Amino acid sequence: MKKLIKLLFIFNLSLFSYAEEVDELKYGFLESTLVSSFADARVAAKVWLEDIVSDNYEKKANIEFYDSADILYKDLISGKLNMVVLDLEFFFKHKKNIEKIAREFWSLNTFGTVYSQYYLIARKSLNAKGFKNITGKSLAYKKGDVSAEIWLDKNSLSTYKSEAKKNLKEIILVKKENTALLNIFFNKTDFAIVTKKTWEIATELNPSIKKKIEIIAKSEKIHMPLIGLFRKDVKDSRIKSFFKATENISAVEGGREIVQLLKFDSLFRVKDTDLNKLDKYYKEYFELKKKYK
Repeated sequence: MKKLIKLLFIFNLSLFSYAEEVDELKYGFLESTLVSSFADARVAAKVWLEDIVSDNYEKKANIEFYDSADILYKDLISGKLNMVVLDLEFFFKHKKNIEKIAREFWSLNTFGTVYSQYYLIARKSLNAKGFKNITGKSLAYKKGDVSAEIWLDKNSLSTYKSEAKKNLKEIILVKKENTALLNIFFNKTDFAIVTKKTWEIATELNPSIKKKIEIIAKSEKIHMPLIGLFRKDVKDSRIKSFFKATENISAVEGGREIVQLLKFDSLFRVKDTDLNKLDKYYKEYFELKKKYK
């Protein structure tokens, strides 16, 4: 919990350097995008960060963590918030309306790569060829990884015309991706979904993994953990200051240790071309859910 709070401190302290131009910082986090499993940390971080802004910049800060994307969205529309962080599923459900009031989309660079790619991996002894072979089997992925969950469901809907939970014998949620991989290695699970980076690190450290586990499906390299955005009425100078302040978070005192530990590198602007790829991906997913609900 202390590590998470410190990460939030480092990340937001750099963000708050742009508060010098703002009378009040109104910033909303959707819990599931960052701190879903750390309720105590959320409360402590809110108090701490608001105090930091007050003490260092003599500005009032209003930092809120939301458990409802709908309420956060309403506060963005009403102007109660000028910058928010959303999960991708909610964003693309409401993309057309969000784009009417928001701009300058951004996300976090994790694992040293801007966009993530997922692998479906399996025990070689299963001789599995893809999602078509997961029926009646067990599968593990990291708890809270919405992108992995949606990729699983999207493929299950297109293959079986039903959600993954109806086709799998068991879905196992683990705290770390590496655990999902090792569960296969030790014959505790049949399948797992992990990022490309996790697979590369694990197999480099232990090459024998490839003797027992194989990659049987790959996602597109388009995924990101969250999406942040500004209201359109936020001044250009404020947005410019925000991105300048976050160019090198690791340079903040104590920042390098934490960002390396949590595999968080930097913040990046989301390109329109990549947003369009994700838009197509989520439209296909929503259509499948509607067709086979």
